[in-house]
Amino acid sequence: MKPAQLKELQTRLVGSASTSADMLDYFATDGSIFTIRPQAVVYPKQASDVVATVKYANELADKGQPIGITARGKGTDQAGGALGDGIMVVFPAYMNQLKQLHKETAVVEPGILYKSFQDILHSHGRFLPPYPSSIDFSTIGGAVANNACGEKTLKYGGTRDWVKSLKVVLADGSQIETRRISKRELNRRKGLMTLEGEIYRSIDSLITDNKAIIEQSGPHTSKNAAGYALKNVKRKDGSFDLTQLFIGSQGTLGIFTEATIATAAYNPKT
Repeated sequence: MKPAQLKELQTRLVGSASTSADMLDYFATDGSIFTIRPQAVVYPKQASDVVATVKYANELADKGQPIGITARGKGTDQAGGALGDGIMVVFPAYMNQLKQLHKETAVVEPGILYKSFQDILHSHGRFLPPYPSSIDFSTIGGAVANNACGEKTLKYGGTRDWVKSLKVVLADGSQIETRRISKRELNRRKGLMTLEGEIYRSIDSLITDNKAIIEQSGPHTSKNAAGYALKNVKRKDGSFDLTQLFIGSQGTLGIFTEATIATAAYNPKT
């Protein structure tokens, strides 16, 4: 990224942006064997920073200078999912808060450490069951992006079974909130003349037109975290939940800025 471009991007952010060589080298690796050096690193302080970054990337693309965006937690992914050669949006620095804690649910920002969140839940007699082996240093945002699973998954299910809703920044910079909606609400959203409406129309048609293929494509295993979970989006009653499509998509469909997650009663005796 050119100095003038970085300066322009920084003026739009509450957080910070950098092209420091040391920083770019640091974020060129993750838990995998791969090395991909980004062009710039953004530390968002709030959702509006993510929106501003996506919109600026769109402006560059319109000028014939396309640049990718990669969302990143702590970089524990072992398949290169936290790497990209464009703008790296790094969440743990600022967007790492537990925003609300209720009896059976919690609202968190993507950069919160999984262990920190788990420790808070334990103090309230709750826990989030599908924690990965990297719980000590991974983030909730990364867990959602990867549909993280762990030693208790066979009993409790994977991450996708515990996420109730997401706030997501789409490719045009618009923000949406996903959750399971009724057939009536689905029809309303399909009528929107926005990217959100286009997504609901397209995904509903994709699922309807390819129902048999989608039903037959899933592997018959006790645990499956591979691919896009189209099978989980639409139920027989017509209810619809894009959350299930975003979970496990590794940031390829949108960037999460907030998640509402269900919790379970904690039993310290395994």
